[in-house]
Amino acid sequence: MITPAGYKAQADAFKLVFEVEGRYVNDHHIIEHNGVYHLFYIDGEVGKHCYTPGNEVIIGHATSEDLYTWISHEPALVADPGIPWESAHIFAPFVIEKGGKFYMLYSGDTQTKAQSIGLAVSDDLWTWTRCEFNPVFRPSRSWAFWDPKEGCSGRDPHVIYHPDYGYIMYFVADMKHNPKQSAIGCAFSDNLVTWQDGGPVLVKNH
Repeated sequence: MITPAGYKAQADAFKLVFEVEGRYVNDHHIIEHNGVYHLFYIDGEVGKHCYTPGNEVIIGHATSEDLYTWISHEPALVADPGIPWESAHIFAPFVIEKGGKFYMLYSGDTQTKAQSIGLAVSDDLWTWTRCEFNPVFRPSRSWAFWDPKEGCSGRDPHVIYHPDYGYIMYFVADMKHNPKQSAIGCAFSDNLVTWQDGGPVLVKNH
């Protein structure tokens, strides 16, 4: 059992290194390139909920050379209300490099809170272009609950490369046959654009 003093010691081990006045920084991802660390994150307004209209519509961007001192930059992406699948919010970015290009998988949702995963590509981590095939992934309805008319999960992508299986993306989805359960699912790709759903790998009660 951790004592109050133990909790304080743990808290004191952390150092605040980045904040944006009046905003919150959430679901961040860091990637290093040419000696510079790039931070991508959900940018939201303090005091507002993630589903508040007009909030969480920005993927923020900051850089550092030492992980302690950070410089804020213009947003990497801003939600486009003209694109239905990301018309309400965009969030949870994950960036991976492949063949000298950078691929950002990110979540978006509709006005009905139906979530999907999209892709933006960059040559330099500064200028991002949305993939023409967006959204590039939604959970398979064979096992997951996904309905464009209702709130449903298809979010929080995290990608690794495996020499035997190619790119593996883990994501959050809702279980089709038990509405009280959510899952971490996986999907496979050899190009980061087209994905094959591999089903749930971890199922838990809400």
